[in-house]
Amino acid sequence: MRFHNYINEVKLPSDWENIISTIQKDCKPYIKLVKMFTDTSIGLYRGVTKKNGTFYKITPRKDRRPSTTNPVVHKVLDDIFYDKFGWKARSEGVFVTSNMDVASSYGVSYLFFPIGKFDFLCSIQIDDLFFAIDKFNLDRIIIKSDKPDWEGKIRKKIEPFILDNYEKNNTNWLFSGVEVMFRCKSYYIVKYNDIEQDFMEKIRG
Repeated sequence: MRFHNYINEVKLPSDWENIISTIQKDCKPYIKLVKMFTDTSIGLYRGVTKKNGTFYKITPRKDRRPSTTNPVVHKVLDDIFYDKFGWKARSEGVFVTSNMDVASSYGVSYLFFPIGKFDFLCSIQIDDLFFAIDKFNLDRIIIKSDKPDWEGKIRKKIEPFILDNYEKNNTNWLFSGVEVMFRCKSYYIVKYNDIEQDFMEKIRG
């Protein structure tokens, strides 16, 4: 799913000693989580467009506007996530995956590192929610409806599906290749094609 993603971004120096020390200093909760797994190469990726630098700090928007999802559907999804988990995951979330091939389909693959505290939502059943909800034919509901209560009708269709599938901060699913929605104040991204072979191992310390 493509979004208008960023409210602020800063291109940072790209020497590896600086990158590693900066991430280790600012991303301690995430590094602690990664160390729970024995695979020293695991990481999370974002597909990024319109960037060619190595290292960025990004502050995400809190009001993302989708470029492909119907805005009514987008709002309903946000309402469902907010009522269940306390935040609007589709507007506030940063979308990542441990499957680099999937990330690459959205742009250049960058490794993702949330800064400071974070929460995340994901489902072991859903690789990409945008495609997963296609089966509900939600656009048809909007087109055919002769009443203004599109939101109510759409929510009735998809809410059980969302509530049955998504969990908060389930670390067992984090690196399973599915879409993960992170909530964090800011994050770093590092261009995958530029990294050294043992980069993630060095990050872990």
